[in-house]
Amino acid sequence: MTSLSSDGLEDGIVDDTDQVRSLGYNAAYAGQLTAPKMWHLSTTVPGGAGFAEAWAYAKGEGTVISVVDEGVNYRHADLAWAYDATIDYDPRDAADAMDARPDLTTQRHGTNVAGLISGDMANAIATVGAAQGSILTATFLRYGENFVMSELADIIAHQANYDVSNNSWGFTTAFADNFENANFATTAAALAGAVGDGREGLGTVFVFAAGNGKVMKNGVSVSDDAGFHSLTASRFTIAVGAHDDKGTPAFFSSPGANVLLTAPGMSVLTTNGGSDGATEYSYVSGTSFAAPLVSSAVALILSENPLLGYRDVQEILALSSRSRLGGPTAANGATAFNGGGLMFDREGGFGTLDAATAVNLARHWHSQSTAANEQRLDLGFAIPASLDKTRTVLEAELISPDGTGFSIDHVSLHVNLYDRGLKDLSIALVSPDGTRTAIAESMAVVGSRTSLNFTFGSVATWGEDPFGTWRVELTHSQAPSTFIAFEASLQVYGDWDTPDDTAFITGSFADLAALDPGRATLVDTDGGVDTLNFAASKTSAIVDLSRETASSSDGVVIVLAGEYENVIGSVESDRLTGSDAANRLVGDDGDDTLLGGAGDDTLDGGAGDDRLQGGDGSDRLDGGLGIDTVVLDGSFFDYAVTREGTLYAITDRNGALDRVTAVEWVSVDGFLADLTLAPDILVSAAPSIGAITARDGGALVVDDGSTGTPLATITGHDPNLLLGDVLSFSLSGLGGRSLDGTFSIAATSTSQAVLTFVGGAAGSYDLLVTATDRSGHAVTETVVVTVLHRNAGPTAIAMDHLSVDEAADGRIVGRVGASDPEGDDLVFTVDDPRFEVAVTEAGLVLRLVAGMSLDFEDQASVTVGITATDGGGATFTKDFTIVVNDVDEAATGA
Repeated sequence: MTSLSSDGLEDGIVDDTDQVRSLGYNAAYAGQLTAPKMWHLSTTVPGGAGFAEAWAYAKGEGTVISVVDEGVNYRHADLAWAYDATIDYDPRDAADAMDARPDLTTQRHGTNVAGLISGDMANAIATVGAAQGSILTATFLRYGENFVMSELADIIAHQANYDVSNNSWGFTTAFADNFENANFATTAAALAGAVGDGREGLGTVFVFAAGNGKVMKNGVSVSDDAGFHSLTASRFTIAVGAHDDKGTPAFFSSPGANVLLTAPGMSVLTTNGGSDGATEYSYVSGTSFAAPLVSSAVALILSENPLLGYRDVQEILALSSRSRLGGPTAANGATAFNGGGLMFDREGGFGTLDAATAVNLARHWHSQSTAANEQRLDLGFAIPASLDKTRTVLEAELISPDGTGFSIDHVSLHVNLYDRGLKDLSIALVSPDGTRTAIAESMAVVGSRTSLNFTFGSVATWGEDPFGTWRVELTHSQAPSTFIAFEASLQVYGDWDTPDDTAFITGSFADLAALDPGRATLVDTDGGVDTLNFAASKTSAIVDLSRETASSSDGVVIVLAGEYENVIGSVESDRLTGSDAANRLVGDDGDDTLLGGAGDDTLDGGAGDDRLQGGDGSDRLDGGLGIDTVVLDGSFFDYAVTREGTLYAITDRNGALDRVTAVEWVSVDGFLADLTLAPDILVSAAPSIGAITARDGGALVVDDGSTGTPLATITGHDPNLLLGDVLSFSLSGLGGRSLDGTFSIAATSTSQAVLTFVGGAAGSYDLLVTATDRSGHAVTETVVVTVLHRNAGPTAIAMDHLSVDEAADGRIVGRVGASDPEGDDLVFTVDDPRFEVAVTEAGLVLRLVAGMSLDFEDQASVTVGITATDGGGATFTKDFTIVVNDVDEAATGA
């Protein structure tokens, strides 16, 4: 009978209690996570799994992790606080007396595993578990000679009761756990059932240690392989390798095309001891202890996003892993990971566990991939009548039935063959994109076996499109005497593609772009609603979907070749700008700036103090945590704000409606206001003209001669004047009548103006007085002004001669001239009755009245006033001094 073993390599027990306590960790000592004893939880140590950072977002709250092992000493002082004994399971106990404590105090492996999940950080004991918020329980699986095959399916099926199942155990012989064998049929069915039914159909997440069987010779694995076991090769499980504090795969960690990622598994400190109240600890190594760190990360992921399917969790772990560069690592044919393919190698999978990045990515994961919606494609390979015993290549083409694309998660390669040189056989699978995966580098571990009927699993082509020609390469270094292939088939699992694509940018982007500059160009050619996802990045993202300005991440300029509609930012401070389309911009952590642009946009600030500006259109803005500000275009007085519970509805004067939640401030036109007060102070209202008051208190009448005369004061009103609004005034003629400068209007304050008559012809004028506020709201009133004609009157009187002889009865003094601006006929009068203005043949003259004369001896001169009166009664008077000439009068006799 094949026995089970744990995959642990114990390094020794820490017995010095004082030393342990001196390195004890509690909430106040976060800095100690960089110390050697805590390196596996660290963010700063290269191989650390980033839990210290992840705990800022999630600790596994609301999740249950089942440790499938040879019991857990839940009475250990560092585990008792987290363990739930009411839900543990031992297939050999009565239903009402379940107890998953070890049978023997020497059975400590499960306790070692549990400490890495739930070691209490709040006490002074050294171990700190990675999933501080999760509930710990156990399922008893006996190892070695105590293992009973009939219990295995029951144990696996029972995992459907838990969120996460940690399995740090495996079969000791390659191909021992083979789901093609009838005795494993119930176990295979139980595993499929648990991922189908667990978590109410979302699927229990199974985490398995990849194994500690690696032996390398000339760069080739010649020992047990993680892919040689159905439990770890299954698409239903996550195979976890181990790495050291530098992130290098451990020398013992079993490689395989099915290894998804690695986690810290060398010299990690954990709980030990089998007695009640035990406080012992030990340094341990092995993939057994890498697995519980991944299980802990899964608990944090599910705590952050409980709606994820088990397939989502697998993909999140793959995408969020820190990529290894160099060595055997190579990019596959996917296109959506950092501008290209995922980086994969058989020893380390897609990279090293980064719990913080995984949690961040989970927070913004919106699909739900389960067993129920998983898609499968099948491909059979034709077997030639005769095989090249040294190198046989089987080819088959997979064709899309309707041209629709497909995205690969897992592939399963089933082979059934008889081979007298089986231990010399290597198997490779080449995808249509050219990704060559070593399914089995060497079969040396099989010894003298000559037959193989097994289904291998691979994650190496994750994200590729499967349509095209697949190749299976069967190679021997020396031709065996007999080599017969009975069957070879491929099962491709994943999802049908849609035009709605997501491009992921992670913390590995800059390094990968440096190796391949083409990754900096992100291409979308199939339309749809596409998303740029920076949630797995730890540097600020600058993205402009309109492509009017440059986009970048981690110092690398990104070229957007195609239309992207949505952006999910990083945990740092991002600047995300939308396009004319309806965009969704998500800032996540950091102090982000989100600019929606045109279109009906959705802006989500996330944590941090964010600035959200929807722009044109009706937008939805959610500030999230922090002190956030909504920025409105245009004038401050262009908006009306109403409150609907926790939501603020902001309407602009064009009718566009923004719905705002979780925002504390509003900024418009340089004015910053508390949004809670905005409904009271932000009033979108047109002004009104309250009064038009004539200056003289009467009617608006002016004569046409009163140029420059102020006629009236115009007083406007606006609800926003007290907030700094200003009214401007303008003047026009009714019906478009030209005013030709007859009137003017000028503001004298923020709400008043003066109407002035500049000058013009008499008549009745219908004036349109318009008051406009800073938002462009306007009101117009009609004002009627009457301009009366004003008689100008004569302006001058002149005489061409100012003397007259004495004793000259009726003599003419001189011609009279006068001017009148309007050319009226004038009537002249003289204030001295001895004179008159008369019309003669000589023209208009001033003369002495008939019978009147002057006497020099009596008056040498005389002053007379001449008055000219026009037809309107206007007069002009001017005095003239007339000299009386002395005439020599002749003597006369008596």
